[in-house]
Amino acid sequence: MIKKLLLGIVAVALSSSVAMAEMRPIHLTNNGLVRKDLSQLQSQGIKLGRQATVKAPAAEDTEIFFEDFETFNSETMVPHGWVVVDNTVDGGVFCANILESSSGYITAFSGDYGLASMFSDESHRDGWAIATGVQLEANHTYHFGIYAFCQGYNSVVDEWQVTIGNAQTVEAQTNIVIDCTGVNAKTDNKWTLYTGTFTPTVSGTYYPAIHHCTTAMGGNLCLWDYMQIDSDHVKILPQGSMFSIGGLWSMDGHTQDEEGNIDVYRLYIQNGDSIKYGCYASNCESVSWDFGKYATTPNNDAAQPVVTFDFAKAKSDEVYNDVYLTMKNQDGEAYAIREFFINRLNNETAHTDFVGNFCPEDGFYLFSGGGSYDALSGLNSNYYRFAERYSLPENVTASVSGAYMIPLRYTISIVNKNKEFAVKVLLADENNMPGEEVYSEKFKIGDVFGTASFQSAVLVGLAFSETVDVKGTFFLEFEFPEGIKIGSNNHLFFATSNVRAFPEGNTAFYYNAVGTADMPSGWMDAIQYYKAGGVSTAIFPLVTFNDNAAVVAPKVNDCTVYANGSEITVVNAPQGSEIVVADIAGRVVLTERANNLKTNINSGLNAGIYIVTVNGQSTKVAIR
Repeated sequence: MIKKLLLGIVAVALSSSVAMAEMRPIHLTNNGLVRKDLSQLQSQGIKLGRQATVKAPAAEDTEIFFEDFETFNSETMVPHGWVVVDNTVDGGVFCANILESSSGYITAFSGDYGLASMFSDESHRDGWAIATGVQLEANHTYHFGIYAFCQGYNSVVDEWQVTIGNAQTVEAQTNIVIDCTGVNAKTDNKWTLYTGTFTPTVSGTYYPAIHHCTTAMGGNLCLWDYMQIDSDHVKILPQGSMFSIGGLWSMDGHTQDEEGNIDVYRLYIQNGDSIKYGCYASNCESVSWDFGKYATTPNNDAAQPVVTFDFAKAKSDEVYNDVYLTMKNQDGEAYAIREFFINRLNNETAHTDFVGNFCPEDGFYLFSGGGSYDALSGLNSNYYRFAERYSLPENVTASVSGAYMIPLRYTISIVNKNKEFAVKVLLADENNMPGEEVYSEKFKIGDVFGTASFQSAVLVGLAFSETVDVKGTFFLEFEFPEGIKIGSNNHLFFATSNVRAFPEGNTAFYYNAVGTADMPSGWMDAIQYYKAGGVSTAIFPLVTFNDNAAVVAPKVNDCTVYANGSEITVVNAPQGSEIVVADIAGRVVLTERANNLKTNINSGLNAGIYIVTVNGQSTKVAIR
């Protein structure tokens, strides 16, 4: 699975689209509460999300050793041919335990697995994982590279080394290639590349090894991935993931693809809606896209392409589609793959699903909103109200009857567990901010989130007593009671994502400050607080998309004006008429002359609301 940047105090590697049949709406109980520990999914053999990368080196491949830990002995969980020696005193720590990327710790740097070494509470660490042999020539300098994630725990900094020797034994590991011990030890808060060199004096077979050697007790889990030896230089391949803006993603990712595999995601859009794609990558010089046979532009090399999918060509209101992203640099290529269904919302079909703003590639992360126990999304000493925005396609009506949410960390005192919080449905005001309240229902904190503390993802469901009709943009708000003292005994973090690169119009999370000295009161976009774009939270309303009204285009006298993606179309304007496009603030951004009965303007404008004026009459259109 593609590595994700870790932007907060803790990262939990769970997908935003959770594959689990039990999440269907029928499991909202009569009292409106559902709780499920997502760790149980592992025992059911269900994986929490998937996006693949494959290694593709450049044409001149000088790599002589490579291990990505994707294949191993299923019984010992050790890479084939490797030897594990663990000298830890308590004997309860197994150095080469291979962890699946969705195990609840962190996403693997590459693929689905990485090499893991657990901590010890009773002694220092002394574990070895010794690889298979590789042929090295005398007097030639070889370049070593390995990615590590060793985040430490309670001020204990983990120590480790990469060594090499002329036998597959601990005693033979006499050459230190990478030294992260003593003063060289450091704490990693994300996957970090470490490099070193080795020049043998004698030709022969050599065996590289990883040595976990933390000298203090009570360190943390350490992870390594993508280990390589190269005769020329350490290859640094591109790394990243795709994302998109537009539509609403289904939370229910258990849908099967054409070959019976699970983890295929579902996107709801209206016919003609465009999806804007982007790539969140590092060490990347160029990209290319393949959007599949149902896209209006199947192949594209743009950094931020805009794509419309053709339901008419598919002859169906449901399109199964693959999107391939190729990231390139001088060292080679890496690929990201999105497999998903696109569901057209039309006036003949009604869908009920849990939907949200998370893309399949978004990781679930726990973000601090200030202090150690202040959640960006959850309990926060600066605000008690936060809301997530959802945008329905035009001419689509829907109703909301409940919600799922995913808290990641939770502790509550006895007195606070009986306090009530409110879940509200708000409409958008004229500035597309949280506005009029149309529904509110209260729940006890302890009833919903439980009385026991947890530090892992827990699925929580709420059923409303009534259904709420919505259209266009609406918000789901959580309002916690004031007066809860945030700290080690009272904190609640909802899963949050902030991995998308488009800054404008891509933040779905809002908060309402209480008038602190450094924050204004009232609803604010999270980008103004967190200073980053693309913020959304793991709250998924249970939405029923109802029958759609017929599409009626706005009229300007005898003219029809409408937008399809970024293209503006003016129908039946007199030839030569001036067409003026202004932003919502009244600034003119584009002018054009009508040249036919139907004038198409490929505007190239950013997403937003614009005013199109023809012969003095104005119409608002939405550029997507």
